[in-house]
Amino acid sequence: MIEFDNSQAEREGWAIFSVNTDDETDDEWQLQRDDETERFPDDESAWRFVREKAAAGSPYHEYALKWLKDHAPGEYKQIMKI
Repeated sequence: MIEFDNSQAEREGWAIFSVNTDDETDDEWQLQRDDETERFPDDESAWRFVREKAAAGSPYHEYALKWLKDHAPGEYKQIMKI
């Protein structure tokens, strides 16, 4: 599977990570804040940031959400709910 290019995301303080999880979505991929940058207080803040950028027309952020929709539909649904 082709992974999402996190280059820009990492500079912005978030990324799409491959995770092993038993959470409610059971998706292998999650959009999370980058804990090391401390730019966002929590993952939901990073989700909002990406959604707002996508809504403003950023192709990179639009692609991030499309990529999640295709590869982690449960995670995508959670992000779109908030």
